[in-house]
Amino acid sequence: MKKTMTFIALFLVMILIALPGCSGEGAPTVTDADADSDSDGDTDTDADSDTDSDSDTDGDTDADSDSDADGDGDTPPDCVDEDGDGWCVPHDCDDDNGSIHPNMTETLGTPYDDNCNGLTDDIYVPGDGNTRLSYIWIANSQDGTVSKVNTETLVEEARYRTCPYASCDPSRTSVNVYGDMVVTNRFYSIPGGKSSVTKIKGFQNDCTDQNGNGFQTSTGPGNVLPYGEDDCVVWNTEIPFIGDDSPRARATAWDGSENQETGEGGKVIIGSCLGGALTDYDEWEVDANNRVYILNGDTGEVEDTINVPNTACLYGGAMDAAGNFWIIDGFGFPNNANSGGLIKVSIGTKAVQKFQATCGYGITVDQLGNVWVGGKEMSSPSVPSHRSCVQRFNSNNNTSSQTANLAGVFLRGIAVGAGISEGYIWAAESLGKLYRINATNLADITTYDSPVTDNDTLGCDPPPTDSCDNGLVGVAVDWDGYVWVVSTTQNSAYRFDPEGETFDTVVIGNKPYTYSDMTGMQLRNVILVN
Repeated sequence: MKKTMTFIALFLVMILIALPGCSGEGAPTVTDADADSDSDGDTDTDADSDTDSDSDTDGDTDADSDSDADGDGDTPPDCVDEDGDGWCVPHDCDDDNGSIHPNMTETLGTPYDDNCNGLTDDIYVPGDGNTRLSYIWIANSQDGTVSKVNTETLVEEARYRTCPYASCDPSRTSVNVYGDMVVTNRFYSIPGGKSSVTKIKGFQNDCTDQNGNGFQTSTGPGNVLPYGEDDCVVWNTEIPFIGDDSPRARATAWDGSENQETGEGGKVIIGSCLGGALTDYDEWEVDANNRVYILNGDTGEVEDTINVPNTACLYGGAMDAAGNFWIIDGFGFPNNANSGGLIKVSIGTKAVQKFQATCGYGITVDQLGNVWVGGKEMSSPSVPSHRSCVQRFNSNNNTSSQTANLAGVFLRGIAVGAGISEGYIWAAESLGKLYRINATNLADITTYDSPVTDNDTLGCDPPPTDSCDNGLVGVAVDWDGYVWVVSTTQNSAYRFDPEGETFDTVVIGNKPYTYSDMTGMQLRNVILVN
């Protein structure tokens, strides 16, 4: 009974202390009916006197300072803007720097949070409200690296070594429907070296520490890690010899079967190049037994091969929606010695078919099943005519049409337009011009002068072509439909705006040489993406 009375007494004392004006020291208090650690009566842990659940004192439901007390949650708040950028605390996370505020574009590699979203470096996470593929991957052949460039900000966000050796001559890049990338290394700088393929994760959030020394990855062109130390480079696979010969990997593409939400799975398709040396356009081995290699997209393991006999070089490739790998056979012009030049390889059945290609170097496929090739025309088997054209091959009925011959022109990469470039085929020309071809009316051709000014670095063909080698090489279309071209001589990539007809320049590494599906938009055009 005594214990019970004592408990009741203590309980009454606690009630008296809690009442206004009844604290032990006689000071007024605030009745606190919530479960937090303050005494303001709301549900947060601050010490304000309002009844909301935020950390300010304005009585509304946001966390601004709302100095006019109108409760509207102003953005930006109507407070003192110390740095004059139109924003102030708490929305402005650094009110002493006018280049930091919520409307600022994030620049990767800076040590601060440019756009005040809580991330020092914004990383695109697929499946988290953003499904944009906003990167182009460009191989810097002389450096043995590949550049990852944001197509919206024009910032090179990362640069990666592509093989374990001093030089491996990277060239073709291919991006899958999720955003991961593979790059084909044409040669190693060691005797008896093999070509190889390297996979790099497209998004930093997917990369994990692979060697136990803490997570690290490139943050830009000034931060290229040694091979084996970048945790976003996940595998490198050497392409097995064909007999005693190095296959010299060339044509490269993902098959589009990877999981669109996670990037897992999928196959990487590689074509070999065993063609002999080309001297005066009259010595070319056209009866090699080349192969198509099928690699596991997760591990890089060579799971299968498909023989493609009587070919010269499986030079460029692109996938269609039916699981066929289309290849241009030749080296700057199609090999027609065996009634071929354009090759269709069914990855599922391993069936190989050959079709006539009248011109070709670059290759792409559109969503209607048309295969587009562009490059030099043939004057006789294995001999170019020093003219170029663009050919449309309808794979539904095996019929072809082409542009008029373009004398003295050497077309290289080719891409199908999308978004603001839709309805046109885009081709790069060695002298530095960009060609726009109407996809319906092939006679409708427009040319644009790119910023390329130096076409002599790698030498030029003799007359009658007078066409320099690598003024422009590759073409790709990004998510918004801007057209990208790559210049080996200028060490640059250019983004072309089809509406304003202007070029923007991005300086990258040494001797970039890429003209494959650098952005992944070719694959997304033909594969149904959720």
